[in-house]
Amino acid sequence: MLPPSALPTQGSFVSAHGSMNHIAFDVPAEKFDAYVQKLKDKGIAVSQILNHDNSETGSSAEVTDDVFVRSVYFFDPDGVCLEFASWVGQAVRRR
Repeated sequence: MLPPSALPTQGSFVSAHGSMNHIAFDVPAEKFDAYVQKLKDKGIAVSQILNHDNSETGSSAEVTDDVFVRSVYFFDPDGVCLEFASWVGQAVRRR
């Protein structure tokens, strides 16, 4: 298995065809920022926070009404890429 060589926004995020790219964990929206800070406090390198939306670029620098999920990526000690994902926005609240 060839994992991504870099976190999103920090280099190539491609992995071998048919391999696992990353594992995502659903975290509560109200705890997302605290979880990111805990990673940083422990010295874990994290990607910038991606606010996924339906824009042309697929993400926003800020949380807007169009953002449906917030993500941050990091590597575990074995080099596996992990993601904390938090579902937000009106589309999610309507479920």
